[in-house]
Amino acid sequence: MQEHDIAALRQLFDDWVAASRAGDTARVLELMDEDAVFLQPAQPPLCGRAAFAAAAAGMAGSVRFEVDRTERELVVEGDFAWCWSTLSLRITPVAGGPAMLREGPVLSLLQRGKDGRWRLLRDANMLGPARPAEP
Repeated sequence: MQEHDIAALRQLFDDWVAASRAGDTARVLELMDEDAVFLQPAQPPLCGRAAFAAAAAGMAGSVRFEVDRTERELVVEGDFAWCWSTLSLRITPVAGGPAMLREGPVLSLLQRGKDGRWRLLRDANMLGPARPAEP
């Protein structure tokens, strides 16, 4: 069963990256628990799907995301899993202007729901401050 779970979790992360690149917030929301919590440096926690959706709506149509993710560790224990990865996020204003880059480690906790699907439960995002991206 663990190989199946590892494959399902990797697919979840691939789907998340693809949806983020496409600006498909609805799809990203499907991949997280209703009570998901996102932790970021020097920011208050972002708690729940509704808060995530509101934050995403504030950026909708104004920026384009390019996301690269490298998995460092992925562990499954029963109905919980955690993943340590490195993320690179390039943020490009749609109206023009310089792209910004944020990079750093991310630690994610995931849980298998009663329906058997894995969803993001907690995410400690330690991306560094935005800096100008190379052209």
